[in-house]
Amino acid sequence: MSINHARNAMIELGIAKGAKWILPWDENCFLTSKAWDMIAHDLFTPDAVDDDAIKYFVVWMDRLKVENDVVLDPAYVPNAWEEPQIIFRRDATERFDEALRYGRRDKAALLIRLNVPGVWFEWGWSAWERLRTFDNPSSDGSRRSTDNRPKVPSTGFVIRLYSGNPVYEDQAFGFHREMARAEAIARQLESLEDQVMRDVLQFHPTNLVVYSKHKLLRAKQLFQTQVDTSPLDPPDNDRAIVVDVLKQADRAMRLVAMPTASFVRAKATPQDVSVAFESMVYNLTALVFGSFISNNEDYAHHALQLLHQWFIRQPDGTLPHPAKLVRSGQLMTMRTLPLFLDTVKLFHDSHLDAYTSGVLLHVRTWLRKYYDDLALDKAYRPNVASRWFRSASRRGMHYDMQMASLAAYFDEPAVYRYHADTVQSRMLSDGVSIPTMRDWVHMATIAQSAGIDVWEFHDHRLCANVAMRIPCCGNSSTYECTAATTADVMFANGWDMLPLVLSKCVQCSALATVQLEQLDDVVSLHVARAWHVPPFLHLWQT
Repeated sequence: MSINHARNAMIELGIAKGAKWILPWDENCFLTSKAWDMIAHDLFTPDAVDDDAIKYFVVWMDRLKVENDVVLDPAYVPNAWEEPQIIFRRDATERFDEALRYGRRDKAALLIRLNVPGVWFEWGWSAWERLRTFDNPSSDGSRRSTDNRPKVPSTGFVIRLYSGNPVYEDQAFGFHREMARAEAIARQLESLEDQVMRDVLQFHPTNLVVYSKHKLLRAKQLFQTQVDTSPLDPPDNDRAIVVDVLKQADRAMRLVAMPTASFVRAKATPQDVSVAFESMVYNLTALVFGSFISNNEDYAHHALQLLHQWFIRQPDGTLPHPAKLVRSGQLMTMRTLPLFLDTVKLFHDSHLDAYTSGVLLHVRTWLRKYYDDLALDKAYRPNVASRWFRSASRRGMHYDMQMASLAAYFDEPAVYRYHADTVQSRMLSDGVSIPTMRDWVHMATIAQSAGIDVWEFHDHRLCANVAMRIPCCGNSSTYECTAATTADVMFANGWDMLPLVLSKCVQCSALATVQLEQLDDVVSLHVARAWHVPPFLHLWQT
């Protein structure tokens, strides 16, 4: 955020309006009648009007440390010594440096260039900043001092109204003012991100971030209009998806009917909990999708039963408390959380009865606690999940993935977009193994609803990694891709990603003629779970 753009725009506006002098001053500046009379007198004296060298004035500032009505007292005497405001004559050529952000010496940089004396000469300026200030003095017409540097005259005084917080007004607390500015900037940017997400990108917390609602509705329509859904018939691609979802939903119903083990016992390892949660998410996805497509209430009933087993039935639930997950660093336990959140959204929208709402309220309460415990801390501390945000490892990317999905679920679009955007920098240092690329394809799908195109980041780096690591995605088109007759071959080579990758990466054009239908026969929920591959890729957003 740059206040200097606004200051310079004010100068140009004043020139366009025919003003002789322009005062592009800070907000909360106030002039008494006495102050204005002094300034007007100096600006329009014959010396100032006729002297071509006088193109700038500075007006020193009195920063109030008490309530503002003190300036109305006839006995008020200003103590104007703080960083001054600048007045520009219409033919002045200097402007505020728009490369300096708000709160980072945005005005003091020009004071140095104009040789206005003050403490700003003693501040710690970086080498880059010195090139733009000390090493770039103004050559615009002005009276000269004994060292032949510009000498800008001063006039009157200006009052900086009381902020309401005495800490910010004390000279010794300039750092606190700087931090307050930074926090205000962050809040403003978050507000703008929120507005853009809602008004431009049509964000809504019920929107799915991984799966495509349009594809699910198309599958639902196909189911309702077809005459026979027997898997013995030769299916086209869309119909095969419907058949597969219903087959997996039937299998999930049988599994849900079995007793669910409790993983709150002391001997349960994080890996135990992770495998169990992942299995639950895959089965829940099949049941909810099956219910949505076919209107089969048996699927919905078993989905509720599954959620009840995990979040309500047992005294402490099947999942550990969110804080325990975070403290023990079990971030990867929730690796399938984005899929779970999409499934819960779809289930909530399609089943509005009181019992379903009650069960989902328990789920939402648990998720809220997990989200709050997972949220970023301002400082690095051990045993908090936000350390993963500062990590360049694969876990760091999973942290962003979970935070983005949770923020979207809890109607915080600015946080959603923040994590969807910043995660891209991890690609510069992250490894490019097949499992890692599978995670990146997942994250790229989540990010696109936030208006972030991960595929375009840094010269199409993700596509380049895919082309480098996935066999037969290179320049050669002679590779035999028909070897995908077993799940081990397909998943080991990353060919399960091809339905999503081919539409994004021109580097993989060599695979354009591959008969991807051959891959469908070896993809099942059971096999996908064994390889930690998210289910129903054909229903993902593209």
